[in-house]
Amino acid sequence: MKMKKTTIFLITASILCATTGVSFAVSEPQYDEQNALIYINKEAATDYLLSCQNPDGGIGLHPGEESGLPGTCHALLGLEVLKAVDEIDKESCTEYIIGLQNPDGGFSCSLSSSPDESDLKDTCLAALSLWVLDELDRMNEVACINYITQCQNPNGGFGFHPGEGSNMMATGMATWALDALGELWLMDEDSCIDFIASCQDLRGGFRPNPLIPITNVMGTSMAVLSLERLDRLDIVEGDLCVNFIASLQQEEGDFLFASQPMPMMENTVPKSAITYGALVCLKMLDGLDEIDLEASIPYIIHCQNPDGGFGGSPEAGSDSRDTAHAVMTLYELPP
Repeated sequence: MKMKKTTIFLITASILCATTGVSFAVSEPQYDEQNALIYINKEAATDYLLSCQNPDGGIGLHPGEESGLPGTCHALLGLEVLKAVDEIDKESCTEYIIGLQNPDGGFSCSLSSSPDESDLKDTCLAALSLWVLDELDRMNEVACINYITQCQNPNGGFGFHPGEGSNMMATGMATWALDALGELWLMDEDSCIDFIASCQDLRGGFRPNPLIPITNVMGTSMAVLSLERLDRLDIVEGDLCVNFIASLQQEEGDFLFASQPMPMMENTVPKSAITYGALVCLKMLDGLDEIDLEASIPYIIHCQNPDGGFGGSPEAGSDSRDTAHAVMTLYELPP
């Protein structure tokens, strides 16, 4: 059975990860009075995301910018939460996505990418996008699944390309994509769980892989959300994990990427993805009471710009990725 839209799923992220800033968990949108979406201009946010769709059907990170799977997937997820997916040109969007599938079953990032540039990140973004559009059968599903499973390594983790070393971001994205495709059983679940468990630090957070000593929010949120999909949240040291994430909250309400500087990683991950990953992870672990939500919610609200979109911080310009992170985060938080 394919994953239902009433269940929680994630993609990134680098939607779902450190290389694209994708991190998401979306369940079926409820009435606005049940979540913090009541505090924003939803119509303006919807219009901004719609303005990012191009004539080729794909969606860019900004209006008029080249289409790509990161912008397309984020915008679709944001529109799903805003109950506005039907307002885009769904047919041309679907055609754009399936046109990026390569002979090896994987996907390229954009039409300007080389046909031999498949990677797990873009493949998972494509699968999740088609899942939102309810058009998974329009691509070569068997080839796509085969490409994803080929990225699993003997240690149970996944790399971004077949044969590439395992990391938490790729592992999370593969888990969510296979779940969306209804084929989670085709991975080696036991070894995948063992890999994720091996990345947990004594302080409760998760490392990008067992050899990297620094824990961070993105690795932690990807691990927790993946284990939720695999029905093994029991292996997470819940209290320690909550305390680790809560320790990274700043006075303004946003979150640090890690407890110590990681410039190379921090420069590739949008601030909105860090805050989103932290808050959704805390919600899943029943840890929202351990942070100052009265600071985090206004921080996100103040990221909405006059054009309706959101930036990664109150001073930043809008893009579709940050807008999606904002609406998905507010959807998960209480009013």
